[in-house]
Amino acid sequence: MELYTRTDPNPDVEVTIQQYEYKGIVVPEGFESDGASTPRIFWAIIPPFKRVKKAAFIHDYLCRKAKSVEERRAADKVFKE
Repeated sequence: MELYTRTDPNPDVEVTIQQYEYKGIVVPEGFESDGASTPRIFWAIIPPFKRVKKAAFIHDYLCRKAKSVEERRAADKVFKE
């Protein structure tokens, strides 16, 4: 499934324009992500939206839902996949 987004009025935020699913995780339409939290010095290697956009959206969604340290660590593992 492809991830379709639009840029929010804030250029550092992208918003899903339809739900996105990855391995049973469903990111709802309208979910906002600020991309990967990559320090600017590394943007040439890991740009905040381009190559890692899907992983960043899934990670941000799981982190916002996380209710424990274990759930946050699970979100980090999914990002690394």
